[in-house]
Amino acid sequence: RVVRACAGRHVTKSPLMRHLKSALVLLGVTALSTYFLALAYHRASHDAILQLYAQERILAEQAAQGITTYFSYNRQMLEFLAQDPDVAANTPRGQRLLRDVFVSGSDNLLSITRMAADGRILYTYPSEEATGRSILHQPHVQAFLERRRPVVSRVFTSVQGFETVALHVPVYDGERFAGSLAALIPFDIISKRYLSGI
Repeated sequence: RVVRACAGRHVTKSPLMRHLKSALVLLGVTALSTYFLALAYHRASHDAILQLYAQERILAEQAAQGITTYFSYNRQMLEFLAQDPDVAANTPRGQRLLRDVFVSGSDNLLSITRMAADGRILYTYPSEEATGRSILHQPHVQAFLERRRPVVSRVFTSVQGFETVALHVPVYDGERFAGSLAALIPFDIISKRYLSGI
């Protein structure tokens, strides 16, 4: 009888036990939700960073290609001029030719310079007052005279007072090495044109 009476009785839980069970369930749901939200945030931020790196890499590659094309164009122009006998001999006609080239491309150049084999400026335009100065102390000039091959300098302050990059190509007067033909290229134009997007 006692067993039957106990089996027939419905055991009721106290209100404290019900609240405790609800609190534990709520705590578990909150912990799981927080975990999944953190996981989703981590994945989204990781994907966004990878996408940003990919975009920056594309921009950097485009900038490098643009700068390479820009310097290649200027190098070809200087090499073409360096083959002119009047430019090589630094005659008045050769100087006039350099002035005309500078004027036609002055938005891309700070100056155009004919340098002797000893590192002296034979002629420069537009800062003609720098003619006669030695630029032999400049590292890129030393490298050029040692190798006698085209050289692009690092950014430096020119004798004319510009923040610039110099591009030198060799000049031969017949078979004789006669120095270089150089263009000073404004660094701010390079940075604005090719690097501002990065």
